[in-house]
Amino acid sequence: MKKTQKLELALAARTGRLWKMSTSLWINFMVFALVIIALTWIILLGFMRNQYRSRELDSLEQSVWNMTERFIQEDAETTFGALCKTNGLFAQVVEEGGQTPLLSLDNQGDRSEPQQEDLVPQDLFQQLDQSDGYLFYYVPDTAHNTQWAVWAVVLASFGGNRQVLVVSKSMANIDALTTVLLQLVAVVIVLVVMIAALLAMFQAKSYLRPIRALNRKALDLADGDLQVDFPEEGPLEIVQLSNSLARARDQLQETETLQRDFIANINHDMKTPVVAIQAYAELLLSYSGEIPEKREEHLRIILQETDRLTALMNTVVELTKLQSGTLTLHPAAFSIQKTAETVLEEFRIQPKLAGFTFELQCKEDIQVMADQTLICRVLQNLLNNAVKFCGEEQRVLLSICRVEGEKTAEISVTDYGIGIAQDKQNLIWERYYQVEPYCRDKVGAGMGLNIVHQILLLHDAPHGVVSQVGEGTTIWFRLREAEHEAT
Repeated sequence: MKKTQKLELALAARTGRLWKMSTSLWINFMVFALVIIALTWIILLGFMRNQYRSRELDSLEQSVWNMTERFIQEDAETTFGALCKTNGLFAQVVEEGGQTPLLSLDNQGDRSEPQQEDLVPQDLFQQLDQSDGYLFYYVPDTAHNTQWAVWAVVLASFGGNRQVLVVSKSMANIDALTTVLLQLVAVVIVLVVMIAALLAMFQAKSYLRPIRALNRKALDLADGDLQVDFPEEGPLEIVQLSNSLARARDQLQETETLQRDFIANINHDMKTPVVAIQAYAELLLSYSGEIPEKREEHLRIILQETDRLTALMNTVVELTKLQSGTLTLHPAAFSIQKTAETVLEEFRIQPKLAGFTFELQCKEDIQVMADQTLICRVLQNLLNNAVKFCGEEQRVLLSICRVEGEKTAEISVTDYGIGIAQDKQNLIWERYYQVEPYCRDKVGAGMGLNIVHQILLLHDAPHGVVSQVGEGTTIWFRLREAEHEAT
């Protein structure tokens, strides 16, 4: 079964717990729209009711005081009628102790019967006794299922009986207008919700189209298609994701190439000693077993090739431990100068390096805190790399110095060979990478500098490379100084 099918099955098994992104976007968009609409509805409802009521009540109050001021004039009834007709008011003049109103006008300014008997409550005059001579109150409007807003104001007193002006206005028209406006707002809200739903669906599809395309391309990449192209379309974040996937594809392509080279190199490196061992073992068995000189020579070559094969296998094992994180550091204080001298001496005594010059520059002995065994491995790998690429000069320089202003020692290995191009310098730390992978006299598995890189990362040790093509290469790293002298 392809990886793509496995991924799709895994996702299908989780659909009961996962929302589609389009559904989530649509739901979030609609929830946001509904919250905004609800807030708008509440604000409009409260504002419209309060605004209209406040305006009508202000008009009612102003009319009441106008009537009160004109009560003593001869044309008071005419004035009352005009104000009632203009403002839609009902007015009565009632006298204390009387059963019927002295005057009752409708909202057209004509004399008529009161609209409701309870507009003038039975205890009106008792309430006025507890006031400053005027009252405002509400009375239910049973005919229109709303309220009457009522003002009662004492006009005068004749023979000890007070005459009171009672002006009322039904809120029915205001409530009806508010209802109509809210109905219109409700229609608008429904339209807005429908439009918002359509826009949410459109936006979700618009945003998800490039994501789905990237997902299909990513699944193709997971199936091993390293030639897949990732489209750069959609919002900035999706384009950035596309670029990241393209970068991952390029790195996979590069890794696959390096792995192929590694397999070819490791196959060559392992086959060479195995073939030599087999050949000399056959010679030993059939020819040189009875000749002491030849037997010793052939056995020496067999042991040499065996050591070479063992060293190669140890390198692979060491790299595996470093990358798996199973290697444990054992830091201790030691002299980096003495360690460097020991490693250099190992190279100087090798017969095959008899023509090489190994120099050590160190003005002072510096104690560092690190795993001495692993740092020896770092120096060995760097010197091996320098020997491989030092060129005709056959000179290698190992330098040690204290970094000013820092409690660190800088160690560098310099060759004077072919150098490394600027755009290739960051690649030397990668597994399997080789500057000249097809150069017969520089065959290797491309693991030496990667091991150096992994060991220095374990030590949190800064490291880098400085190189000029045709002039040579310097690889450096820094180690923390020990806080006490090494024993």
